Amino acid sequence: MVLKVIEGFYYHLAVRGVNDDFMNLLNFKHHGGGLILGVNAPVVVGHGISKSSTIVKMIELCINSVKSKYCDHVAEAFSHVTAQNN
Repeated sequence: MVLKVIEGFYYHLAVRGVNDDFMNLLNFKHHGGGLILGVNAPVVVGHGISKSSTIVKMIELCINSVKSKYCDHVAEAFSHVTAQNN
């Protein structure tokens, strides 16, 4: 959901001619996609109109999340929250 909000925000500002360094950080072409939380393996959601360079960025995001054990870190963080609430 956050990914789609950011894409929409970027699009509406770009259509109005707004262009600055911060806004360019929101351009999905620079990131490829967003990781989905709550799963046991990296899942990346991308934009349906992604070009090959953006798809490469999505693959790189998956590779980096596996190497960094991102899913393990998220699961551990949630386990601490769950343990505190019980």
